[in-house]
Amino acid sequence: MAEYSPEGIAPSSPWKRVWPSAGGAHSSSQAAPPSSWRKLVDEGNRFFISAKAATSTMNRKLAVKDALNKYTIALPLAVEAHQQASTNKNMFVASGLIAADEDAEPEDRYYYLREALTTAANALAFGAHAPLQSEWIGSLIDNVNHLVCRSIVDATNIVSSRSGSALQLLTTVVHAPTTQQHLRVIVALALLDRTNKKGALAIADGDHHQGLVIVNERAALMDSTAEWGSQPQCAGFVDAIHSTHASLRNTGSLATAKKQLQKGKKLREESVVDGIDMDKLFEAMDALRLGVVECHDMHLDIEAELLSEIGYIWSNVLKVKEAAHRAYRASLLCAHACSPRVFTSHPWFKRARDAEEAFQHEEALEEKRKKDEADAPFLKELEPELTALKANNTSIDAALKYIIATYPGGTPFVEYDAATHGEDGKDKHYQSLVRKVIAKFHTDKVTNEPRKLQLLYHEITLVLTHYINVGKGV
Repeated sequence: MAEYSPEGIAPSSPWKRVWPSAGGAHSSSQAAPPSSWRKLVDEGNRFFISAKAATSTMNRKLAVKDALNKYTIALPLAVEAHQQASTNKNMFVASGLIAADEDAEPEDRYYYLREALTTAANALAFGAHAPLQSEWIGSLIDNVNHLVCRSIVDATNIVSSRSGSALQLLTTVVHAPTTQQHLRVIVALALLDRTNKKGALAIADGDHHQGLVIVNERAALMDSTAEWGSQPQCAGFVDAIHSTHASLRNTGSLATAKKQLQKGKKLREESVVDGIDMDKLFEAMDALRLGVVECHDMHLDIEAELLSEIGYIWSNVLKVKEAAHRAYRASLLCAHACSPRVFTSHPWFKRARDAEEAFQHEEALEEKRKKDEADAPFLKELEPELTALKANNTSIDAALKYIIATYPGGTPFVEYDAATHGEDGKDKHYQSLVRKVIAKFHTDKVTNEPRKLQLLYHEITLVLTHYINVGKGV
């Protein structure tokens, strides 16, 4: 159990959440405790300290019995509600020592767990009535939650031959109409958390149907906790309730999506066994779409696989290219949003990726075909000029001389001169000249010019770029 102490040994640790309370601390506004009550509680606390220090389960159990005996005798002497709350809390922590002791007998652990829950409920009820500070109530709630969660984990070792296991005890506590409300919510949330873990484990083992069954079994308890959380005295549980419910919904949606994925794939395979069974095919499509809706934005890897399966039906069975493209593209968008991507070798991912690459290639070819078709008349008109450009493209200096003379207005042509430019400077001189001349014909300079001029300047740029690349050794 968590480290805490009975009242009178050490103060409760601060607790951050705010719990509804009708007043402040009890110490300044209520009467001093009677000496007989105080004496018995102090004696019980000394036995509790001995129980914590005990090195054997037997000695711990005997000390706990002595402590509980003192606290039980002290209870009728507690005049104020805060004294009742304090005594019951001490009984809770003492009982918890045996309930959480892994070496204790299962029957003993069961008995003391029941005692711990009963006294915790009494402490919470009296604490709210006293009223005690919210930190006191919050600290007790944390400790009760710790014991309940630990008991669930170790439920097979907390058993009564007459009453059943710790899980049965906790389930009875949740559904008993007289259970103190704080305790009811604590136990309910612990049971829901266990359900979520069991469901997630079933899904991890590949049995998503069983995972969904496990989660759905607690649907009524989820509704009840939502209702309990709306009550003023349980306001401090609201965040925990929302978090637990969100986890369960997340696990449920994952199980449902995987179930729909399996169903969709099975129906799709069956639909093409002997011809095409359109009823089965569209039933498969509906199952896959339901899966997408169920896990949208929560389980992107499953959503990606579902969309890839939808794309496969559109592309390979129904032969509807545009619909297939939309599904495959959506699949890849989901897949690329995942981290880490552990599915890159899976068939559904490769199928979506290959289909998208093929579509983009087709798109590019179609775009080029349309562009070439639109440019054909202009290229026809440019044939004489392009023929002359080709004829004069025999060397770097010949090409430069022709281009500068034919399309003046830019950098003038300067013939190489060994005396001026050096014996070994011919290539360097013309390379420098090419870089200056090409700026005039760059595509960015003619974006607003007629298409015919754009095409002409593009061809000139190709000629000049060739000599730049040659100079670089490309």
